[in-house]
Amino acid sequence: MNEMKITVQIKGASYQARRLTVLSQKAHYSFPRQGVQEAHFSLEGEYAELEYVEDGVKKAVLIPINSLRHVYYERSDEV
Repeated sequence: MNEMKITVQIKGASYQARRLTVLSQKAHYSFPRQGVQEAHFSLEGEYAELEYVEDGVKKAVLIPINSLRHVYYERSDEV
């Protein structure tokens, strides 16, 4: 699998990540993942936002903070 770009932004701090897992009440997202070129997760305000490009198509998911169950990311570098 090619190296994909994963960024995580939490309360203004941005990081490059090797891995990202987001678990909400309704869905589970895990990166790196086959067919996904890049992923960006941000956590600020009342919603978490997850954007990713899968097979050339940009997708975005808004997750209410009270629905968010788990966020795991393995940092590689600060952006």
